[in-house]
Amino acid sequence: LAPLRAAEATPEEDGGGGGGLDTALRFGVLLSVPLVWGTYAPAVRYIYEQPIPIPGLVFSAIYYVIALASLTTISFAAATAGGGGGGGGGGSGVDGST
Repeated sequence: LAPLRAAEATPEEDGGGGGGLDTALRFGVLLSVPLVWGTYAPAVRYIYEQPIPIPGLVFSAIYYVIALASLTTISFAAATAGGGGGGGGGGSGVDGST
């Protein structure tokens, strides 16, 4: 039920005043998923075809650092464009308050 509620939220309930930019940012993130997933397998194949392959632990560490940097950048852009991101109104009651 919560995703349906979030999809129906108006800009006032959502906490953002720039509805068009917020929507564009959401669609941009959504459209980036196939790009990221589509480049993962070729990148792994390229890494392991090198003369000296990278150990799996190092590859995973690099992968997670890149993912962290990407998510941090997107989060910063969303907070800058949306005026602070996920604060206020219209909560789902998950925190237990009444």
